[in-house]
Amino acid sequence: MPRKKTRWWVLSLAVLLAVLLVSNLAVLSDEDTGARALSIVVEQIKPAEGQGFSVELSTNKGCGASYILGETLTLSVRSAQAGYLTIYDFSPDGRVTRIFPNYYQQNNKLEADTIFVIPASQAIYNFVVGPPQGMDILKAIVTTVPGVAPVGKADKDNPYPSMSQDQREFARNLNVVVAPQSNWGASTCVYYIGPTLGSVAVNSMPQGAEIYWDGAYYWQTPVTIYGQTAGLHTLLLKKDGYIDWTQLIEVRGGTITPVTVRLEPISVGWQAWPRLPTIRGGVTTIGAIAFNAAGAAAIADWYWLRDPGFQSVFSWRFPIERAFANASEAWINIAALVTNDFNGGQGYETTVQLRLISRDAQGNPLSQGTQQVPLTNTFRPKSPLNSNGEGYGSYGLIPLDPQWLLALPVGGSLEITAMRIATSYDGIYRPHVAFNPDAIVLRYR
Repeated sequence: MPRKKTRWWVLSLAVLLAVLLVSNLAVLSDEDTGARALSIVVEQIKPAEGQGFSVELSTNKGCGASYILGETLTLSVRSAQAGYLTIYDFSPDGRVTRIFPNYYQQNNKLEADTIFVIPASQAIYNFVVGPPQGMDILKAIVTTVPGVAPVGKADKDNPYPSMSQDQREFARNLNVVVAPQSNWGASTCVYYIGPTLGSVAVNSMPQGAEIYWDGAYYWQTPVTIYGQTAGLHTLLLKKDGYIDWTQLIEVRGGTITPVTVRLEPISVGWQAWPRLPTIRGGVTTIGAIAFNAAGAAAIADWYWLRDPGFQSVFSWRFPIERAFANASEAWINIAALVTNDFNGGQGYETTVQLRLISRDAQGNPLSQGTQQVPLTNTFRPKSPLNSNGEGYGSYGLIPLDPQWLLALPVGGSLEITAMRIATSYDGIYRPHVAFNPDAIVLRYR
């Protein structure tokens, strides 16, 4: 290895690793505000990107990738216009370092639509991944005239100038300096060191929804949640005038997972009822995210469908997740209350009709169907004349066709409406059915 490259390896322990340091801020507990602050820093340095012309910044493994200690890092930049390139590193200890141009490679002029590689193939230095582990943020700015972006002073003893000890303040000042310039472009790239972490880019329609990540308030949409451990996390979105939306989100290490949610406006009668999926014994249960009791009489947190004209209904809305649509086995479980008299009476069995409507992410109905479901009382009263005053709890189940599941619009919703149907007992005894928001769940495995 050439002598100067060996010297670079030594320098990496003192200065170069600023290129590879923005990580510790990402390895935080859920309640720690550091991870949120880091995401805010990234978003803060991005608003003006694309002003003037486009710039693309990437690493040799791609933005969002993970690197192990000792790996070599190479950067590549492509600009829509010729100009002068400056790259900043946002490190985990709160410092901002200019890594390009640097003492070893001072010529920062690049041509339009040409891939500019750093370090160059014949450069006397390289970037070696070192500790600490976590997330690193790189920011590239291209200006059509030199001297716009702050550069600091680089020399043999300080080849990569330190720009600031306050990342957020530097991000604000950087925008103040660059934004007035009409001819410039920018790009941001995030990568990870050590354990494979991932990110989630959360957006909503409309935007401005509050984000609760693993139960803690995070920010508002749109935002990217960086440096998260691989696996399942809880995402909840809230916005005034819209139904709360919640779902388990799988973070994949080394990638940025996009999540775009169409929030349902709260229409007349509909109420938000966000319920997280649960997993037990290999079976996933999906609860309703909203319900509507149209014409049902509310008594003790239950809604009774007891009108003579069979017009009252109860509806649920469920998110259509990819895992649900791809399930090998899925079904609907119903837990209702049934009596044989208007004012109470005895426990009873009956049949209800369910209407299922699938909607795409924009709320448009795609398909619908109806099915009659017997509700069986566990105390086995087979007649309104012989229920012996047993409990009202009655239960039903509908298996779902796997082929039908595959046609469901992932990211959309499934709307289920329950209604009474006429029975042979309606002349004397009229079975009354009651539901609540948790009376129907979707289950799959």
